[in-house]
Amino acid sequence: MDGEKMIRLMKSRRSVRGYLKKPVDRETVLAVVEAGRWAPSAYNKQPWKFIVVEEAEQKKRLIEAIGTEIAETKKRVPGFAGQLAPYLADVPVFIVVVGFPEVRQEFPANRSGVSADKIYYAGVGAAVENMQLAAAGFQLGTVFFTIGSEPWAQDQFKKVLAIPEKGEVLFCLPLGYPAQEMVPDETKRKPLETILCWNKYQE
Repeated sequence: MDGEKMIRLMKSRRSVRGYLKKPVDRETVLAVVEAGRWAPSAYNKQPWKFIVVEEAEQKKRLIEAIGTEIAETKKRVPGFAGQLAPYLADVPVFIVVVGFPEVRQEFPANRSGVSADKIYYAGVGAAVENMQLAAAGFQLGTVFFTIGSEPWAQDQFKKVLAIPEKGEVLFCLPLGYPAQEMVPDETKRKPLETILCWNKYQE
């Protein structure tokens, strides 16, 4: 794929919040996860695992856990307006991204504290982006959102997904065929000239 085709693919990607009740074959799911496997990470530590949730009962348990986290957060955080999205019930596959924060201890001494956090999360984020772009290449939709934002929420997701204590749940990616066509919309992106600077920062 040449550069122009890659950019067109990037522009075609959309955050999808509506899915057809149509299964995604395992070969395609594996190809999407393979894209995540090839993401760059600090010192090539690859601090992730990807849990593919496709069984009906397990998907139900995952959605219930997401709903519980949202409901509890509403109680604890004034003004929180999140709600359990109805479209989740139609999603054929979820990819749950698990990170391993202990990898930060393996970074060189000059990469401690905040710096270690940044490069750890940057790597996991790159894996998520790779999977989203791969999904778009297969005409599949995704949207990623954080889960397990609080310790009590981490515990419930670890229980549902049998995640060991050393892991942390970071993101959830629904994966499926979009209910509506993904159409690029330039109006939803800031103009290039407003975000680009040459040689030094400029307003």
